[in-house]
Amino acid sequence: MLPKENLHCNHRARMRERLFASGVESLHDHELLEMFLFAVESRKNTNEMAHALIERFGSLKGVLCANSEALREISGIKDAAVAQMLVFRELMRRIDSEELVPPETFENRTQMCEFILELYKYSAVEELYMLMFDGNDRFIGQV
Repeated sequence: MLPKENLHCNHRARMRERLFASGVESLHDHELLEMFLFAVESRKNTNEMAHALIERFGSLKGVLCANSEALREISGIKDAAVAQMLVFRELMRRIDSEELVPPETFENRTQMCEFILELYKYSAVEELYMLMFDGNDRFIGQV
């Protein structure tokens, strides 16, 4: 009788091959998260962790915007994985904020609200921004 083949053998290598062959767009959300967790979980099955995270938080955005206490509640999630997600979220926030420059004048209040919502896109906790406008909805500054 032949030994049963281990389905997980070389799984990470196969995932990387698929990524390079088919592109990152070909991966499902849980697979992206699974590969993201490879960096901090060198010996664990990150597929199960990725599924549990998405199930708990509803989406990739939900996972990456979750606070550290909520992330730690997921079985198998340790400080290294939480730190990785917090760092990634901050990287994304900084990249977005580099591009987030208010127009000299907002055309309407809807455009102003959309700009403000972008400031909070990656917020996991309550934040306070002070945006200053003149009487003609011209942006003056922020704190």
